[in-house]
Amino acid sequence: MFREGEVLAKMDTRVLQEQRLEAIAQIKEAQSAVAAAQALLEQRQSETRAAQSLVNQRQAELDSVAKRHMRSRSLAQRGAISAQQLDDDRAAAESARAALESAKAQVLLLKPL
Repeated sequence: MFREGEVLAKMDTRVLQEQRLEAIAQIKEAQSAVAAAQALLEQRQSETRAAQSLVNQRQAELDSVAKRHMRSRSLAQRGAISAQQLDDDRAAAESARAALESAKAQVLLLKPL
């Protein structure tokens, strides 16, 4: 028979303790990976918002120079401005269009696959 308080068996818990500590370390590592991924996602979202803002800005610039170019064409037909001014306004419109396309391409690059 056994007496109260008598040791019946001894367990070696060192292996279990090591496994527990390893599991805790893996959890911490996974939590760090999640935090890093979240930070990267937030950075990417910020870059995307900035790129979209640039698209909006480039669109506004294009709208402005396109209107100026249309006015210049009308004025040039009546001889009210020089051919050089018309060429300058056309070049500005083409440049603004290219800048807009470049900004749009940047947004596409930032979109997830």
